[in-house]
Amino acid sequence: MNFGAGPVNQYTITVPANGHYLVLGKSTISSSYWGYSGSSCNIYTGRRVGGHVSCDGYGDYYDDDDTSALTSCSTGVTRFCQVIQDQTGKCTEADTHEEWGSLMLVVTPVALTFDDSLSYLPVTYESVVGDWSVSVTADPPYGFYATPSTALSASVTDSAMNAVQFAVTDTGSEWTNTKLTHHILHKGAERTAYSQPGMINNRTNKPTKLNVMPNPANDQIKITLAEFEGKATVYIYNLLGQKVAEQPIDVVSGTSVSMDITSLTPGVYLITAENTAGKATTRLVKMGK
Repeated sequence: MNFGAGPVNQYTITVPANGHYLVLGKSTISSSYWGYSGSSCNIYTGRRVGGHVSCDGYGDYYDDDDTSALTSCSTGVTRFCQVIQDQTGKCTEADTHEEWGSLMLVVTPVALTFDDSLSYLPVTYESVVGDWSVSVTADPPYGFYATPSTALSASVTDSAMNAVQFAVTDTGSEWTNTKLTHHILHKGAERTAYSQPGMINNRTNKPTKLNVMPNPANDQIKITLAEFEGKATVYIYNLLGQKVAEQPIDVVSGTSVSMDITSLTPGVYLITAENTAGKATTRLVKMGK
């Protein structure tokens, strides 16, 4: 049968009543998007059956132990377990959410993994039913930037799929989330949806998770860089952005490094550990005598 962006095989699976089940389907798909025609990756889609968290058909939700949900949602609830592929052919776990008013599926990575300074952020839109137009922007955390910095657009109609992709470059230290804002036009009405892929640092020679103890401090501080080994330079800046101190460091096996801040005027500073791979930054409070 035809469903979504192409033909599929339909199966009927019968399970005993009053149980808890998760039925997974696997599809191997090829892609012509982002200029890598001929490559493929697997997509998994899950459906919960039985007494799992479900709805009563009126928007109300029940816990697993609430058997009243069984009769109202006997068909189960779809749980998307997706995989998405970037232009390098790397597949990663993805998150899917549904936009109703017909139905469009929006697929984004759960997280961006950085093995070097660049990671790709693909976004796919699939119209199951209806005409949809989307403009999406990427807003990475401090220390990262997205290319392009402007919005990317895509349009899909019945049983069609389209995709866009950002390149995210790491120059900083806030390993939090990249915010995707999807501006959607459907049936003459506008709406906004959001996705927030996480950021994962796999770069062992990059300063990250900078900790300073004690903080506040009077004279001596100890600097610790988790998951980092190598050479870097510690810089201290005042809130005007002026460098007031620096010290080369060489971290071995997670050891801490001492730094003398006696000469600093009491106040709030930014302390940064930096090398050619990137930097990590935190606040430092210098106390008075």
